Amino acid sequence: MPWHALSALDDALTASKKLLLPFSLRRWLTLAIVAFFVSGATAFEPNPSFSFGDGANGAAPGDPVSIVSDGLSVGQLQLLVAVVAVALVVGVVLTYVAAVMEFVFVDIAREREVRVRDRVGQHTDAGASLFLFRIAVGLLVLATALTALGLTIVTGGLFVLVLLLLSPALVLIGIALWLVLRLTTDFVVPIMLAEGIGVLDGWRTFWPELRAEWRQYGAYALARIILGGVGATVAGIGFVTVAVVLVIPFGAVGLGGAILFAQVLGLNVVGFAIGAIAATLFALSVLVVGTTLVQVPIQTYLRYYSLFVLGGVTPEYDLVASIREEIEAQDGADVDLRDAEEGARDADGEGGDETFDGDDR
Repeated sequence: MPWHALSALDDALTASKKLLLPFSLRRWLTLAIVAFFVSGATAFEPNPSFSFGDGANGAAPGDPVSIVSDGLSVGQLQLLVAVVAVALVVGVVLTYVAAVMEFVFVDIAREREVRVRDRVGQHTDAGASLFLFRIAVGLLVLATALTALGLTIVTGGLFVLVLLLLSPALVLIGIALWLVLRLTTDFVVPIMLAEGIGVLDGWRTFWPELRAEWRQYGAYALARIILGGVGATVAGIGFVTVAVVLVIPFGAVGLGGAILFAQVLGLNVVGFAIGAIAATLFALSVLVVGTTLVQVPIQTYLRYYSLFVLGGVTPEYDLVASIREEIEAQDGADVDLRDAEEGARDADGEGGDETFDGDDR
């Protein structure tokens, strides 16, 4: 039995090279937009915090000031709520766009035509289905965390002991949730795209295949964990390298301008503004350059890897069948060429021996 999680490693690399090379700045920048969203950089992870007032400031129990911590006025609380609300809205929007981009990326990989604008409109419904699924999983995790927090507070911290006892089960649950989200992105999304169905119907279609070929998909999950770790390490090193290279020009301009206007000319506000603008441009440049040069090849390889595994294990959903045939034909041609070269070398060797024997006689 061939292990497609292993055989797909080379095929994914070959397919990635065919898509990314020869280098085209426009193609890579377009792919960078997609890679930015599908790499998890826009993951929506609410992180609420709570503050409990104790009335020590002497305010009446119904006074809004008594609800917040000392030193936080009603106006500041309103500003904080507004900032959190805006952050939540932006996070939800980015999470939805990320869901749509998953389908756009699969389209780009299978058709090898790097276009985004027209494809976004084609996958709004499928993206909404995936978005709601991810939000539901996220809310489940959030509700569980809030319940554990509430029980910990109510029991005076004793519930932490229960959590420690349940930690092995919690780890298994976390792994299960990761698998659900990973398999949804890597395998259910292509099935949704092929069948034109929602995420729940996609899982109903994929589930029998998963049960029948659990060894193959289990091997993929293990390989994907390793590849994910390697990819994260490479991405981290790549972004640090980009930051080190870019910090020299931006640092020179920002720091030099800030010192010139603040210390020499006495214009502190202008100096601060120049420093702030330089820092912002530096951060954006690191994000754009790092995403383009680092995340694009990593995410392209990982996406092709999952598509080749899906097509190998479940041929009816092989979205990269034409690419697979090209690679197999090229491999066959390379083998024939090597055989021909070896045959030519053998013939030359035999001919050389005969000539030598003749001369010797």
